Amino acid sequence: MGWNLLGNGWNVSLPVASFLGDATRVTTVWKWEAPKNGWQFYTPTMTAQDLQNYTAGKGYGMLSAVGAGEGYWVNVAQVFNLILPDSTPLGGSDFMAGKPHALNQGWNLVAIGNAITPKNFHSVLSVAPPQTGTSIINFTTLWAWDNPQTKWYFYSFQLDAKGGTVLTDYIVGKGYIDFTAANKLLDAGSGFWVNKP
Repeated sequence: MGWNLLGNGWNVSLPVASFLGDATRVTTVWKWEAPKNGWQFYTPTMTAQDLQNYTAGKGYGMLSAVGAGEGYWVNVAQVFNLILPDSTPLGGSDFMAGKPHALNQGWNLVAIGNAITPKNFHSVLSVAPPQTGTSIINFTTLWAWDNPQTKWYFYSFQLDAKGGTVLTDYIVGKGYIDFTAANKLLDAGSGFWVNKP
C-alpha cells in the first residue's frame, strides 16, 4: 500500500485507465514529463470530465498512457498484483543520446526492461568509451524508491569514481540505501529517477 515507483521497461505503451483503473485498488497515478518539466495525473475516482477539469485547474497534464521506457508513481489503497506486458524489453543503451528514449537534461523518470546495476546503466549511456584518464558524466545521480522501507536507493557515478568507501559513506550518512550492499538492480517493472547534467 502507499506510494510505489513503477516502470514500463517494455517497448509498448500502457493505457492507464484499463491498466490502473480499479478505484478500489488505485488512488492516483503520476508521471513526470521531462520535456515539459511537469506532471501528468490520473485517478480512477473521477469521471473523465472531472479529471480533465481537475488537471487543467492544477496545471497538470492528463495522464492517459505510460509510454515505453517511462517510470510512474502509483498510490495504492490495497495490495494487488499488477500484470506486466509481455513485449520486447528496453535496454540501458536505448536511453543513449540520439536514441528514441534519450535522457533529457534535468530530471527523468524512466524504466528499463533488462536488470542491470546503476553503474552499468551509466556505462551503457556512453556512445564511445572515454579517453584514458577521463570519465564522462552521463548522469549525476540515480534514485529508486523502496516502498516497504520508505527510503531511497541512491547512486552517484562521481562519488563511485572516487573509489574506496566514498559512495558508501555518503549513502550511510544520508540514511539512503546502497544498491550494491542490498544487491538491488534496476529491473523490469521498476521506475527510477535520473538527473542528467
